[in-house]
Amino acid sequence: MENYIELNRNEYPGIVAGFYDIIYEKIRDKIDRKFYMDKILATDGPVLEVGCGSGRLLVSALDKGADIYGIDLSNNMLDVLRSKINEEQHYRVTQDDMRDFYLNKKFKLIYAPFRVFSHMYTVQDQLNALKCIKNHLADDGVFVFDLYVPNPLMIYKDTEENIDFDGEYEPGKNLRRIVSIKTDYINQINTIYTKFEVEDINEINVFDNRFNMRYYFRYELEHLIKLSGLKLKIMYGDYNYSPLSNISNDFVTECTK
Repeated sequence: MENYIELNRNEYPGIVAGFYDIIYEKIRDKIDRKFYMDKILATDGPVLEVGCGSGRLLVSALDKGADIYGIDLSNNMLDVLRSKINEEQHYRVTQDDMRDFYLNKKFKLIYAPFRVFSHMYTVQDQLNALKCIKNHLADDGVFVFDLYVPNPLMIYKDTEENIDFDGEYEPGKNLRRIVSIKTDYINQINTIYTKFEVEDINEINVFDNRFNMRYYFRYELEHLIKLSGLKLKIMYGDYNYSPLSNISNDFVTECTK
């Protein structure tokens, strides 16, 4: 039996938030977790995660003693995060828009992992977010964020459905996620379509969702950083500090005030 449910476009739906950790522990942690955890744990002072989501990184950092805080726009994702930390630590995470937030605190490290900045679609949104981050950065602080390098094949044509996760979410119950991408290269937007096939004992429930990701080019990023008043420190091509090159998949960027 299949039940098709169209999900809310303006919020990470409950189904997405609920399965987020299961999916990305498998397909993302091995890529960027060590990089960000090393940065966090080496910081002598408060840390802010912009787009902390379900706490994929924040919870581990907090458990290891980091003085870490987080903001996110999604209540559903924050509900998952709060369920994983003690109630007395809930003050560390708030629902906020990265384009316009005020925490009355300066941070030695601010980071926006896993392409959070791709949710800033317009130049004004991008500058507002960067300026707001700059205002929360300590004088000797560092802002670190990553974005994907737009593969010409990815932006030239749409991507057909493919399975990017297939595994158990509970013993005997399987989850499959199917992804396809439609591209708008004039506006530099990829629309990501995701289908969740959730197996239960006697049926398969299917949930559809979509969201947009803005992609950037190298010099566009450099100009945005300069316009915001931040200073580009360095841009790597991966999470192992490799130089940016034609085979790089990521822009891993560090900025200062």
